[in-house]
Amino acid sequence: MKRCRRSRAGLTIVQLSMIVMVCALLIGALVPGFRQRVRLSRTNEAVDRLAELYRRTQTYWAGQQVGPVAPTRSTLHTLPPPAPLTPATIPAGSAQQDAPNTWSSSPTWNALEFRFEQPHYFAYQFDSSGEGATAAFTARAHGDLDGNGLSSTFERAARADGALILQSQNGLWIDRPTE
Repeated sequence: MKRCRRSRAGLTIVQLSMIVMVCALLIGALVPGFRQRVRLSRTNEAVDRLAELYRRTQTYWAGQQVGPVAPTRSTLHTLPPPAPLTPATIPAGSAQQDAPNTWSSSPTWNALEFRFEQPHYFAYQFDSSGEGATAAFTARAHGDLDGNGLSSTFERAARADGALILQSQNGLWIDRPTE
């Protein structure tokens, strides 16, 4: 009985083109989803930092010192004054490293001990009004994650109730999360 031996020198052109086509389809399907996930992961900064601002504002409201550069004791049931958009321009498409004193020049950011040492994707704003039972605040994060000129807005707000407790009305409000 005679055995046939086949020698296989490599892939044929048809096999190679099929492999390339399958790889191209996989890349075409996965890259947009990957880019979307990267942008969504950057939104974690805004969510986490607004939660931090909310906690720090609650502490300030309760008349406790927030951090080492805050006043030794804030006045009970007051809020820090409003703070403008910081940094003044919204980072567009990439993380921004702030100039020295960007955060420390604001009495509000100092009172709440809020600042960035590392590059970040969002600019932050703090609005406050009233005192006692009429007090309210809104903390916002604005970012342009894809650099197209449209910004995302994340917002966390609270208002004092009759028992002088700051209550969040709507949790986290988001407009265009991945813009």
